Amino acid sequence: MTETRTSTGPDDRRRRELLLTVPGSGPVVCATLQADLPELGRRDHTAIASLAGLAAHIQQSGASQEHAYIQGGRPCVRTALYIAALSAVLCDAGFKAE
Repeated sequence: MTETRTSTGPDDRRRRELLLTVPGSGPVVCATLQADLPELGRRDHTAIASLAGLAAHIQQSGASQEHAYIQGGRPCVRTALYIAALSAVLCDAGFKAE
């Protein structure tokens, strides 16, 4: 049987409160980030972007000019953040394009 980590510490509660203030972020996105990206708040933004699979990495070989692609990372985190962004764009007036 596997042991599950529960968010009961003061740091975890504070991180959860902060995550819930982000437009589009709800309890499911918050739980996903806390469970699958425990480095959040402890590493710099470039490392977090790479861990989440949101940082574009250029693959160059020799003199070729390749484009940057988003790849790797943690797919469950990337999917949760995509859904949160989509929800914010569709439902939050501050994110809607006019």
